[in-house]
Parts: sequence; C-alpha cells; structure tokens
Amino acid sequence: MKTLHSLLVLGLLAPAALQGQDCRHSESLEIAQNVMEASRLKDMERLMSYFADEAVFRQAFNPGGERLHRGKEAIRKAYEQIFANIEELIYVESRYTVSLDGKTVFLEAQGDMVVTATGAEYKNTHVFRVDFGDCSQIESLLQYANPLEILRAFSPPEDP
Repeated sequence: MKTLHSLLVLGLLAPAALQGQDCRHSESLEIAQNVMEASRLKDMERLMSYFADEAVFRQAFNPGGERLHRGKEAIRKAYEQIFANIEELIYVESRYTVSLDGKTVFLEAQGDMVVTATGAEYKNTHVFRVDFGDCSQIESLLQYANPLEILRAFSPPEDP
C-alpha cells in the first residue's frame, strides 16, 4: 500500500485508474481530434454526437464575461454562433496531451481564422480542456482564449 500511495503522490497513478474507471488514451485523443475536425468542417450533427446530453461548454476569459452553455441544445446554439461569426475554424500547431487516466484531453492550438462580418484576421491561442464522463462522450469542454485578441478581431475598426 505504501508503494501505491507513493505513486499517487508522484502523480504516476491517477485515482480514477485505481477504481477501474480509466479511459483508453487513444480513444480519448481520437474523440478530441474528431471534435476539432467536426468544428473545422462546421459539421454540427457530427460535433454534437460527441457531447453527453447534460454536457457543459464553458468559454472562459471572454471579453463580455465567461459564457457557460449547459446541455446539448445550449451547446448547439453556442456553436451556431461560432460558425456564423468565423469563416473557417482553422487551428494550426495543435498539441494534444492526454491525462494519465485518459479522462481528460488538453489541446493548445494557434487559431488562423477570419471574422465573417469584417474579414479581419483572428489569430488567437486557444487552450481546450475536454473531460469525459463515461469515456465515450464529452461531459465538459472548457475553452480559454486571449480576450484582448478577441476584442481586436471582433471590434469595429476605429475611424481614422
């Protein structure tokens, strides 16, 4: 038991893994990658198929304050707005990290996008945290982005 405790303290063994609730890293990674691909393609049905019915999508560090979308319908509406506001959701230099127990995937990516209404470039660094409840559907999606870059891209240009 002392060895088990040492592994936990060192972060080499996750508590969920002790309970037999770990997810396969490859499956979690594949789902996270599929979500990003469905977003890029603006494939709403495919995108929504990855979310649990009671999932939460949280957009932190938003210029107007944090946005919290609870349930599939609210998440769908949030993505409808995102799809309308951005011509293409292109993420470059994507780096994925899967947690030890496979229940969380982190993604850091540089956005290379264009605002639909103005044609302004939107190049922001995005960090996503994807949490899985039953290892097959997303329970929580958290998105961080630089609010100053959001304001720069989406604010009307100043008159000279």
